[in-house]
Amino acid sequence: MTRLIIVRHAQSESNYAHFYAAATNVNLTELGRAQAEETARYLKDTHIDIAYCSNLVRVIQTAKPIVRDRNIDFIITDTLREINGGGFEGITYDEILEKYPYERHMWYDDILNCYSPNGESLYDVYNRISPAFDKIINDNRGKTILVATHACPIRVMTNKFLGKPFSELNSTPWASNASVTVVDVDEGNNYTVIKQGYDKHIVDAGLTITVNT
Repeated sequence: MTRLIIVRHAQSESNYAHFYAAATNVNLTELGRAQAEETARYLKDTHIDIAYCSNLVRVIQTAKPIVRDRNIDFIITDTLREINGGGFEGITYDEILEKYPYERHMWYDDILNCYSPNGESLYDVYNRISPAFDKIINDNRGKTILVATHACPIRVMTNKFLGKPFSELNSTPWASNASVTVVDVDEGNNYTVIKQGYDKHIVDAGLTITVNT
């Protein structure tokens, strides 16, 4: 059995300040760094053989505490990047509403059919991310693999792991900051979701308060 331990990045500066930074590099906030350390504590007794990480800095900052005391390969790759937000990137949600009212409406009300201007759709993300996960699994059969990535990749892959068609993606919730999703994969590539967006360690530590400005 191969096990995936999938971690979403902790709270970023864009999460806090309520601006869109999917493919844009932003750091973790002070709260986000505390969340990352708490997730590392939660996973400290969990065996991990190898780690893969998005090349965006907020994910690297989340993953490093998890791998810090482990003598394992830590592979940073652009294949695990977040959705490309195109024209949404780097502007606030209020500015998105002003500049792109139709697209913003689609993001909230019909996300399956939403394209940001010059960006990706969630289906594009799935078509990019799913082969990346397949390769990670095939290259590491029988191992426990840490995969540190973003909300959209986790959502589309969790939907796949649950055996649901892409058309049912809206019924698969977003994973919260610094949450953990655990999936077992057998030799026939059958998936069993053990934990989905688990964040009790973050809640119990009182690290879920987010203030938007």
